[in-house]
Amino acid sequence: MNVERVLIKADGFYGEDESGVLVPLADRTLSYLSEPVAIAAGVTLGDLLRAVSADESLTEFVAAYAHCPGIAEFHAEAARPYAPEPTSDFGLVALELTRHVRASWHAWDFPDDEREDTAAGRVWRIRKVPKATPYYELELDVDLAGVDVAGRPYAIELTPLDRISGLPLALQEEATLVVDEPTAEHKSSVVRARTTFTLLEVLEGVYAEIGFCGTPANRDVELGKIRESYDEGEAAGWEAGTRVEFVDA
Repeated sequence: MNVERVLIKADGFYGEDESGVLVPLADRTLSYLSEPVAIAAGVTLGDLLRAVSADESLTEFVAAYAHCPGIAEFHAEAARPYAPEPTSDFGLVALELTRHVRASWHAWDFPDDEREDTAAGRVWRIRKVPKATPYYELELDVDLAGVDVAGRPYAIELTPLDRISGLPLALQEEATLVVDEPTAEHKSSVVRARTTFTLLEVLEGVYAEIGFCGTPANRDVELGKIRESYDEGEAAGWEAGTRVEFVDA
């Protein structure tokens, strides 16, 4: 079958040929991971997860490729009913996959640091040493984030999936390219460009985000630690902030 692109619909994965004819991929989806992908309007995160869970081979591959050992548990969590729907109680109205490209300039090493607690707050002093050969490092990421009514993104790796599985899933067609300028001022240039995604990039972006902690149980432990730290800070009145200073060697 000659597939021009893969279309994700509410009831699964479809291959679209050059004539626009759609054919269900069923258990053949693994053969089309490198194809361009589109998401039909209204398709939710839960729809995508159900489509993956229906294909045992695809599920095993995604669990290994996206480092998501708790994939079955995440699928079960996403299938649980939750109200209100489709908007989560965090004010999110959609989930969006975005491509980020960054050329990071590496000109310094940071061999050690020291901490000082003062009356004005905690200070970390980090020693920096010039690299013998500065270089650029290219970083390529596809990130999944929640989006509110104003279009602001929010990380969702610690969010239980039953709260967001009913949110529509979309691809952001504008990529962000950030290039660091090799200057002491650490300035960057930002370029916006049109982009497309492959099915593999969509699956990795989704499962790497929801499976960031490995399993729902590990995620809930991390969330509990954050809440505990926040409560401790509230009780202390957040008396002093933390400042970071870089010290030339």
